[in-house]
Amino acid sequence: MTRENKLWTIAACLGVCVLLYLLGPVLTPFLISALLAWLGDPMADRLEAWRFSRSLAVGVVFIGTFLVLGLLLLLIVPLFSHEVAALSARAPQAITWFQDTAAPWLAEHLHLDISRLKLDSLSSVLGENVQNAGQ
Repeated sequence: MTRENKLWTIAACLGVCVLLYLLGPVLTPFLISALLAWLGDPMADRLEAWRFSRSLAVGVVFIGTFLVLGLLLLLIVPLFSHEVAALSARAPQAITWFQDTAAPWLAEHLHLDISRLKLDSLSSVLGENVQNAGQ
């Protein structure tokens, strides 16, 4: 492969990547649909082997999939809310620890200018917004 062919191949690959990135919002539903079809087809085939019609098998698989996803959401959302509440309770302690322990260590060993981080404003922003995040 000549140098010019390699450059065209790289340019084509970059062009395809940019195109996929730009079309991401349009292609995402199709990708999710293909994934669900790929996962559900073996279950529908098994139901067909048990003498279900294809339409009924697909309907049972869809209903089962949505029930499982709904149950997972019912389990995950309260856990996530609890974790956000726990984070909001511990955030001021973590910021204080960072200011007192980690920041001086980073400044000493890595020669970083910690004054540029504006940790006081971070603490106030977290205090104002984390309470609403759990809701």
